Formats: sequence, structure tokens, C-alpha cells
Amino acid sequence: MNKINYLQSSAIFMALLVISMPIYISSVYAQDSSANFDVYVLNSEETEGYRARNDRSIVVAEINAPGVSVEDVRLVTSNNAAFQSCSPQDGKTICKYEFSQGSWPLGSYTFVVRYGSTKSATVIVDDYAPNVTITGIDNGKELSVSYNIRERISEGSSQCSGIKRLSFVLGGVVVNTTILPSSTGCSITGGTSKMSVPSTNNIEKFFCVEAYDGAGNKGSSCEKIIIDREPSSASNPYLAKANGDRIDFITASVGPILNAQARFTLNEQNLFSLKADASEFSYYDLQKQEMLDVAGSCNPVNCNGTCVCKVPVTLNLPYGGNPVLRVTTRDYSGNEANLTIPYSVQADNDAPTVRTFSAKQCGDRNALGLSNNTVNVVVVDSGSGMDDEAIWLDLTPVLDITGGSRINARSCTNIGNEWGCSFGVFPVTTGPVHGSTIRLSLSPGSQDDAGNSVSHEPASFFFDSQSPKYISHSIRGIKNVAFQEEIEAYPSSGGTIELKIVATDDLTVSAIADFSNVAYMGTKGVSCEGETNKTCTFTEIGPLIAGPKFNLKIPVRLIDCVGNTYQINLSMNISDIKDKPGSYGSYVISYSTPEKIDKLSLNEISHSMFFSLEWVASSTTTPISQKVTECSGSTDYLEIIDGDERLPVLLSAPSKYPTAQFKFQRGIQDPGDSLTYTCTIRTISRSTAGIITPPEYDNVTFDVPFYNDPLGSIDDAAQKKLDAVKTSSLVSGKGAKLITKLQSLFDTLSSMCRLWQSLLEMATIIDSVALIICTIKAPNPATAAACKGASTTGEATSDLTEVGLGEIFTNMCAFISCDYVPFLDTKVDWMRDLIYAWQNNPTSLIGLDFDISKHLDDNVIGKDKDKKIDAKDSLIFSVATLCVPGVIYNLNKARQIECMYVYCMEKIVPSGTPPYYCDAQRATMWCKYVWHEVFQLIPFVHAIDKLLKNLAQALASPLGIVSLALAGCNRLNEDTLKASCRIVRHGLSIASVITKYTKGDTWSSLLDFDSQKTTDYCAEVGIK
Repeated sequence: MNKINYLQSSAIFMALLVISMPIYISSVYAQDSSANFDVYVLNSEETEGYRARNDRSIVVAEINAPGVSVEDVRLVTSNNAAFQSCSPQDGKTICKYEFSQGSWPLGSYTFVVRYGSTKSATVIVDDYAPNVTITGIDNGKELSVSYNIRERISEGSSQCSGIKRLSFVLGGVVVNTTILPSSTGCSITGGTSKMSVPSTNNIEKFFCVEAYDGAGNKGSSCEKIIIDREPSSASNPYLAKANGDRIDFITASVGPILNAQARFTLNEQNLFSLKADASEFSYYDLQKQEMLDVAGSCNPVNCNGTCVCKVPVTLNLPYGGNPVLRVTTRDYSGNEANLTIPYSVQADNDAPTVRTFSAKQCGDRNALGLSNNTVNVVVVDSGSGMDDEAIWLDLTPVLDITGGSRINARSCTNIGNEWGCSFGVFPVTTGPVHGSTIRLSLSPGSQDDAGNSVSHEPASFFFDSQSPKYISHSIRGIKNVAFQEEIEAYPSSGGTIELKIVATDDLTVSAIADFSNVAYMGTKGVSCEGETNKTCTFTEIGPLIAGPKFNLKIPVRLIDCVGNTYQINLSMNISDIKDKPGSYGSYVISYSTPEKIDKLSLNEISHSMFFSLEWVASSTTTPISQKVTECSGSTDYLEIIDGDERLPVLLSAPSKYPTAQFKFQRGIQDPGDSLTYTCTIRTISRSTAGIITPPEYDNVTFDVPFYNDPLGSIDDAAQKKLDAVKTSSLVSGKGAKLITKLQSLFDTLSSMCRLWQSLLEMATIIDSVALIICTIKAPNPATAAACKGASTTGEATSDLTEVGLGEIFTNMCAFISCDYVPFLDTKVDWMRDLIYAWQNNPTSLIGLDFDISKHLDDNVIGKDKDKKIDAKDSLIFSVATLCVPGVIYNLNKARQIECMYVYCMEKIVPSGTPPYYCDAQRATMWCKYVWHEVFQLIPFVHAIDKLLKNLAQALASPLGIVSLALAGCNRLNEDTLKASCRIVRHGLSIASVITKYTKGDTWSSLLDFDSQKTTDYCAEVGIK
């Protein structure tokens, strides 16, 4: 507000006062105006003539007369109001009229007082605080502060209310107040004040100079300061090397440490000087050294609160000790301190030893891989320890770098007196062979903190560069439905799955699978269990996405514990389940076997009748579960199954062609001419679109006929069957003759192979002896040829094996023996699918379009799960494994069994044996010696007639079967080819082998070598 505004405000204020005066003011003027009195205006600071904008004002009338009443003194400018109080003082009367606290506009205000006569006084509103500037602070034993202060009532005015007092405030607390004389005026230039102030305990605080003017306005200026009244102090002493490594232990074997440092933390705000005496750190210093000025060893140099000081010392205490560093300090505040700083160093002269030296612990193996390797070393050290991590691993054996390489420990952690030091990560680039041993050791210079070398022996590590090998997998679907067990092989929408993966690896294996394509979830990992074969089991995978969907991929990574990885995409289908049951097919009986059951043998043996069923689908569905749930009829005659139920069993189920077996108890009463059973078969099927049907229940009626088989005679039906056997292509005719000749040939070749092996063993022995003789002394001319033929390894290399026959005989003998196919050694779960292929197309023998390699798994069908299976054990094995000699061998066995059946019927039955026993013997031998027991789920015992009828076309040309087996050679990859395939692919025919090795008399004596003498039943019954 400018000066004109001040005057306008004052005029208005005074006009209001005048207007408000009462008319009776004229009577006041009638009083004695000669009275002697003074008028002035005070503020709350009792400063005359000035007030702050927001303050109180007191109009004072000082009357030189006693006993004046308040009614006698009037404030003319306030409606001629009487004064508020009058009090005597030293013969005078002091009357006051107070305006309470309030905000007044800037300007000057005049008050008129009448006591007989009138007098006036003026007050000016001062709203401008003093301007304070601190020009310097000297923080010595007493604090000295310099300042400049200027006071005025408004900007640009030379008038002021005066500087009344100064206050000095430290950290919000007034430490000094100075009342200034009235003569101070409106400014102070170069003012200085000294005072004692308390210490701030090394904490920075604000120091303020506050100036108050006559109107009570305050101006201030502040700066941060630290008041230092404390002497220096030291903490955290320790000895260190120049690189900062701590020295807690020393060893006599290392000698003096010339560049050691006695380090400590100094607490000081403004360090001026530091001197130190380090004579106790070397036992050679027998006298106290002069204090050395080492102030420059602190960082920062003047400390500024806390600093680390590094005093150079010669550390020569081979037996340890507790030396003292004596330090004298002085700061810029004049504070002095004499410090005695204790240190401790222990002697350690015991070498640390390595307890374990390991890489990735893979089961019981210490292993390294191609990359990302780490090594852990556990060092036993009860002394100085390994805090400095002065330990290195020599990587020369694994890194292909000229001059070698080493790496420092990443960390060494302490547990008791053991230190675990970790090294890595590093690759292996020197190209060692998988399964080889790599030896690693610590580098020279590895030591404990005292300097003692680490004692250890090199460690051996198994090197693994091969990824895990996938063997098989299985997926089991889980859905909360009543028929859950029946549809486990078919995962369905909303359910979960259990995935099992079988892999093999030398090390422990884990598996990570991404299920996002098949389920509402992502990636999951598991550890695999097992010794050689590892089983990785993922459980509760789901819920599965909506189906039906086909060929969904599950990416899987198999990772061994050194990081070798194998990736594979597994496929699965997701089916859907219909909500409502319906009729999707029915059963018809194709045939039954035997046609009737002999009553006479009921008391001696347990009979079975087999009914071949066919599922006739009303839509494109295939059964995935079949079970007989109940039967009506004479079920008491049946054997008990599943606890207490007497029901028939469905063989080869689920299938479009299941077989119902009614197994009767031995010793049942006369059943009459027939028994009738009506059975309910529960069927769950699946469409080609991936829809699973709810269970449907179909009733099937089975008739079981019985007859009396006369002893010692053959009826017309049996005679007709017997004649059919005798004239079959398997028993007689060109096919039978060819089978006989080929079997004789293979028997001869087997004898030759056994002799060949014996000759090779003899040659090896001869050559080994020759090698010993040649090693003892130089050979003479008589033994030169033998020595020339002996290899340095003792293997047979004489002329006997160098005539060009070795490779041919090796191939031929492998062909004859049908050496094992790798997957036949332990796993034959694919046989179940093989059976289904045969059932759907029996005339193809076993369905040669069946791909064995897709059906390898852990399960084995049959009783001897641990027994190795020879490819020649059965006709099915021989064809499935491309074993041509096995095919001929089994066809010949089948021919002999058929002739044995003729022999039984023509020679044994007339003596009183029931014909049934010949049938049973024939069927049993077919099962055991031709098909093999692994196929016991198929009812061969009572189905030989039907099987031979279906196989008639194939058996009419035995060479056709052989050609089918040979044609399969190109369908398997090179790794699984049989010896027979290798011979065919190399153009070596059976005929050429026979021609080459049956000429002349040289081999004539071998034809009967170790041959097996067996009865020829075909010859016994006159069949050639």
C-alpha cells in the first residue's frame, strides 16, 4: 500500500471518530484545560509510536495529578469514550485505553485525548521485519557470529521502529539473547556476538540469528553448523594387506608382511593432525618409535564425521600377538585425544586339507557336462579359514587354452571348521569321450588366510556329453465318471491325465513338460526315478481343454543333472463323453469251439468252450471296454472268477472280435445235451470323431452242447478232420517238402557255425601262444609266419581267419542264429496290438503292416516277464523280427505237431484213448511250441481248427511267408535290422552260401556234427 493509501485510510478512520462524537462534548471543553499531562501510544513490546499490523495498541495519558478518575479522561477520537483504567504512580495518575489484538491496515493513526485540554499522539503500523545476514561463524571454544541487520517500516523508507533485541537459536533452542540500547538505530553493520553454546554431538544443526524491531516484527538468518566439543575416538580396528584383505592369522612360513596396514575407523568432524606409533607390530622393534605423522592416511583427510585410517606397519609377529597402536589426534576445534587402539593376530601354521571335491552330484556320480559346470570344494581349516578366497581351480584339463587356465572361487562360506568354496561356471572344450574320467585339482598358490598351502589330491569326475534317451511314454486319463477305469486310455474333456515318461541315462534326470496345448495350465517339472531306466511321472494335469481334438502336442524336455537335454513332442488325443446312453452296436456269435464238450472227460479235466463274438457297430465306433456283468443259466457249473462271481471271461477284450470263455468246473454232474446262458455285456465304445459313449448293455445267448465220445473209436466228423490234416499243404505236398529241405539245410548250417566258432577259439589260443613266444625272443624262420599272423592284442589273425571266409561265415551264422532284436530283450508290450492286427486280418498271418517300433513300452504280456525272448521261439516272433530261419523252423514244428495229431488219432485212439485227448494235445503244442506262451490270451487250445482254416492260404505257400518277412527288411531303420536283412541287402543269397560251403569232402564230416536226433512223426504215419 503506497503513501496516498495510508493517508486516505487515516482520514477515513479519523472522520468516523469525529462523526461519532456526542453533542455533549462541548461541556468537556468547559473543564480546566490548563492541566499538565502527556499522551503517547504503546504496543505489546511497550515501544512508543509503533505497532505491528496484527498487535494491540494502548493509548496512555500520563497526568501530573493524583486521584484522577477515568470519567475525567476522554478519548475524543473514540466517541469521547472514558479511559478504561487509571492508577496512581509516583504522585501521578496513569490512565490507559487499550485497543485489543487486531489487524490494522498499514498507515499512521492519531488519537486525541481530552483532560481539560486536548493532546494527541500518533502510532504507525510497521509490518516490515528486520533483514538479517550472517556474515561468518567461528566455531572455536566459544562461538563467534558476525552479522548485518537493517530495519525500516516499509520498502524504501528511512523511518524505522528500531532494533530492540537479538536472539541466538541453536537447533530450535535459544542459547543467548541480547537487549540492544535505544540508540542502536535502524541498522547494525559488522555486528559480532560471542557466546558459549553446547555441543551438537557431531550432529549438524541450524544456528539462527533473530532480530526483533520496535513493533515486534522478527527477522532471522540461519546456517547449519556442528559444534564440536568431543575429542576423537576410534573403533573397528583390524589388520589388512594393501589390497584390503584382512589379516587375522599369520604363518611363520610366509615371513614379515612389509606392506601391512593397521586400519581403524576414526570418529572426528574436522581432523587437523594424526600421529601414530606402530612399534609393537614387529618384535624386532625393542624401543618405542617416534610418533609418525600419518594424518594423510585417513580418508577423507579431515574426516568430516567418520573416516577410515590406514596406518602402514611392518607385521612381523610369527607367533601372533596383541599389538597396540598408539595414536594422538587434534581437531580444528582444538580438541586433543591420546588413543590406544588394540589389535589381535593369531598364528596358524597348520595346512588346510580338502575333505570333498565335487561337481554336480548326480546320484552317486560326480559329473561334468559340456557347459555350465560348477565345482564345490570343502576345505577343513580350524585356523585362519578361507575368508580371503585365495583358492583357485586348475581348468587346464577341460579348457582348450594354450598355457592353461584357472578360476578363482566365487565364494567360500564357513560352517564350523569347514569352508565350502564354489567355482564356476565353466565349459568343457577339450573334447573328452562320453563316459571318460576327468581329473581336476586346485592350482598352486591356493592357500588359507594365513598363507598355508591347501593340501589335496586330484579329484575324478565322470564326463557326460550325451542327452537322456527317450524310451516310451504312457498317458492315463482320469475323469470323475462311473466308468473311469474303463476309459483311462482315452483322456476326455474336463478331466486330468497322468503322464509317465520312461528314459534312460547314466545320470539323474528331470523332465519339464508344457501342457498349455492340452490343459488349462502351463509348464510343470518333475524329478525322474529309477536306476538305469528313469520314470518321470506327471500327475493331476488338467483340467483338459474341450474335445474332441487330435494329435495335440506336449513339448517335453528331458534334462540330466549336468544339463544335457533331449526334446520330444508327445502326441495325445482328447475325447469327449456323450451325455446320454444309447445303442451303438450289438454282438453276434461267429463260431464256437469246440463244437461240443465230451461228457466222459468232465470228471477228469476242466473244460472250456470259446465263443468268437463280433461287435457289429451301428455307427463308426470301436469298443474300448467290454465286460460280462451278469448271466442267467446254470452258473453253478462255472468256475469262480473275480472273488465270488461265476461268469464267463472275455478274452482279447476290448476288441471288435472278443472271445467269451466259459470255463466249467471239473466233476460237474451230467449237464444234459446242452446248457444255455444269457449274459449281459457292458460295452463302452469310441467313435472315429473322438466321442466316448456311455456304457450300453447288450444281452447275448450262448448254447453249450455236450456229447458222449466213444472210447477207442473215431466218428465220421473226427475222421473227416483227420483226413483234412493229412492232406493239408503244411503236412504233405510241395510246401511240406520245401519246409523239410530248408529245415535240414538250416540244421546243417547251424552245425557248420558251431564248428566254425570252435575253430576260431582254437585259432585265438594258437595265436596267443605265438604272441608270447614272439615276445620272449626274436622268431626264427620256422616261426616267422606264425609271428606275422599274431597281433599285438592277442586276437586271432592267422591264415586260418584270413582266407576270406571270416565275414561270410560271421554273416551266415548271425543269419542262422537270429540274434536278438534290442527291444525283444525286455519289452514286448506291443504284442497286444500285434494280436489285434492278426485278429482283424488273420490271413496275413500277423498283419505285416503292423509297425512294431511305435508300440514299445514297459509292460510284458506273459508269465515270464524277466525272461529274454528268442526270435525263434514262435512263428509270430520270427515274422515280426524278420527271422527267416525262425519262420522255417516254426513251420517245421507245426508240421510235426500235425503229424503227431495224425499219429495220436491212428495209433493211440484205437487202444482206448478218447479222441478229445488228441485234439487237446495238438492245440496245446501249437500254443506252446509254435505261437509261444506269450500269446496265452488267445484261445489257441480250442481254436486250432479255425486258425488253420484262416491260415490255409498263407500256409499253402511257406516261401510266401518267408518272402513277406524279407520284404519287411526295408521297413525298419538300419539300427534295428536283423542279420537276415543284412545278408539280403548285401546280395548274399542262401543258395550261394550253400553252394560255396558244401562242395568237396572237406565239409562232409560236418553235416552230422552235434545234430539233434528227434522223432519224425510224419515218417511214423507214412507222410514224406
